[in-house]
Amino acid sequence: MSAELRPSFQIDVPTLDVDDVVERLRAGLDPATFDADGVRTAKDGHRWVTEWAKTHVLVAMRKDLRHAWSPWLHVDVRSSEAGETYVFARFSPHPALWTAIALTYLSLGSIVLFGSCFGTAQAMLGERGWAWWGVGGARVVAALIWFASQAGQRLAREQMEELHAALDASLA
Repeated sequence: MSAELRPSFQIDVPTLDVDDVVERLRAGLDPATFDADGVRTAKDGHRWVTEWAKTHVLVAMRKDLRHAWSPWLHVDVRSSEAGETYVFARFSPHPALWTAIALTYLSLGSIVLFGSCFGTAQAMLGERGWAWWGVGGARVVAALIWFASQAGQRLAREQMEELHAALDASLA
């Protein structure tokens, strides 16, 4: 278990170029295929959905299997300066939840900054430093969000492993 808010990993694929890796990922991860008539049909056994944008794919659990803690896997196929191809993947919560977390941390950072400035000014003027309570409260809320993210990762562990295994299998 990672202590990160959004665990990430990298898979090196030095023997293939970016386009070949993307094709392998499409063949292995895309939960649908097209028949001879161009009709999109679902593959058997896939419990996830994908959204593609060139060399980026977003893999998420199907809506009927999704919970508040269900992971979304962002996968980028990249080329290093040395010309070797690698896959960079990062787990995150639902985009709306991640946006809420990011904005909450931004707000908490603002509270800490202004509370620290105001508390320092109060101390310099010899007044009672009540602004420091805001700083302490913001730090407590930030810690609670981090602990909640760790709990969510534990709840999502099985789905994270499933998506990671699907990514590995498509590259094999």
